[in-house]
Amino acid sequence: MIDAARRFKVAGRIIFAIVVLFANTSPAIAQMNNIKTVFIILMENHNWAQIKNSPSAPYINNTLLPMASYAEQYYNPPGIHPSLPNYLWLEAGTNFGIRNDNDPKSNHQGTTAHFVTQLKDAGVSWKAYQEDISGSACPLSEISQYAPKHNPFIYFDDVTNTNSANSAFCIAHIRPYPEFATDLKNNTAAQFVFITPNLCNDMHDSCSPVKDAVRQGDNWLSSEIPKIMNSPAYQSGGAIFVTWDEGEGGDGPIGMIVISPFAKGGGYSNTTHYTHSSTLRSFEEIFGVPLLRDAANNPDLSGLFNQSGAAAPTIAGVTNGASFSGDVSPGSLASIFGANLASSTDSAARVPLQPSLGGVSVIVNGRPAPLIFVSPGQINFQVPYETPAGQASVVVTTPGTPSSGFSFTVSPSAPGVFLSGSHAIAQNQDGTLNDSSHAASPGATLVVYLTGQGPLDNPVASGAAAPLQPLCRTTQPFSATIGGQNAPFQI
Repeated sequence: MIDAARRFKVAGRIIFAIVVLFANTSPAIAQMNNIKTVFIILMENHNWAQIKNSPSAPYINNTLLPMASYAEQYYNPPGIHPSLPNYLWLEAGTNFGIRNDNDPKSNHQGTTAHFVTQLKDAGVSWKAYQEDISGSACPLSEISQYAPKHNPFIYFDDVTNTNSANSAFCIAHIRPYPEFATDLKNNTAAQFVFITPNLCNDMHDSCSPVKDAVRQGDNWLSSEIPKIMNSPAYQSGGAIFVTWDEGEGGDGPIGMIVISPFAKGGGYSNTTHYTHSSTLRSFEEIFGVPLLRDAANNPDLSGLFNQSGAAAPTIAGVTNGASFSGDVSPGSLASIFGANLASSTDSAARVPLQPSLGGVSVIVNGRPAPLIFVSPGQINFQVPYETPAGQASVVVTTPGTPSSGFSFTVSPSAPGVFLSGSHAIAQNQDGTLNDSSHAASPGATLVVYLTGQGPLDNPVASGAAAPLQPLCRTTQPFSATIGGQNAPFQI
């Protein structure tokens, strides 16, 4: 009897050898202009040098940056400190001479020349979501870990009916952060969304139990950004901007990270000198309203976005990457078939696998998927282990042009045998490839390569090389037959 075995401990180069068998000009208009929904998240008080490559920011460095575009030379406006003046600048292109963090009682402004009023007048919806507020009053003073200085909108009289805690307009537009998840799920998110984490989650304070301000913010982003990316609002034309309010010990540079199907992505960065005026200008251009104050004096962020004109990728199907039929399972290798999926053919040269290959990215349920192989008609990728069983959505972006979301089924297990023609790819006991010239004898051990056996008892990070020790075993019931007969197996 032939012993059929499934081994997760096979060297990465053998798996690549099997998997790969599956088979210049652009207009000057940036795709930034195609954005329909803007999400901006404000973090606090760190220079870019404290974030990039920091061991306290694994999500930013290992997940966001490889799929995003980001700026290396983004600054707060020259000499503008502390927090509140920078938040005001993002909203109005000036700090109005304010250089403190006082509440609206002493710092409120009568002007209507600020961004969200421009949006209101243009018929564009907006909301600000703030952690730790009640939602029953206009939040003009500190509440728990909520700080008014991190909420620029309450400093404008036309938003608060001049510092009224009962302002209906303020209460309707400045909402508790938990409502954001509901709005995303119901596809009722506003077109402009401003998000302020609380003082523990925005990297401002060092709080229990982590006691590491950068790690706390990184953990929060790792939980919240996938929710946005998995929403219809993001997938049908969204862009997420993550930035910091001010530099520490100076004006920066501070971080600006852009995640969007329209962004250049794939870890692209530039050294253009940007400030908060660049962000305000970009938002005003996206929504077609006039430039305010210093926004007219600085470049927009279009350099982080791809140029328009590329044909959009289309997805025809998602299948098991070994059998090319049936469902997929968490952690399994899968294939996307379609058109315009990539501009050229490329394959991964190393592990861990990366979420961008040849400028192409694949997002499954808001999570970047590790890529193995891309071509115009086919992409081979790994389904992220975090993907639950049920219906999932995948979006392909190549480069800067997103596909529509495509729904496919994820099963707890969906086994598939890697084939060469109609024959399983298998290895004999002596290391030779099993074929007509190197046939196995009855009773010999045969190594067969499969995918889709479901969760492992010793989980491996998506994209990582399968470990040699300890051996990972599938947690799903497993049996093997050869020629219709049960075959003893070892995993």
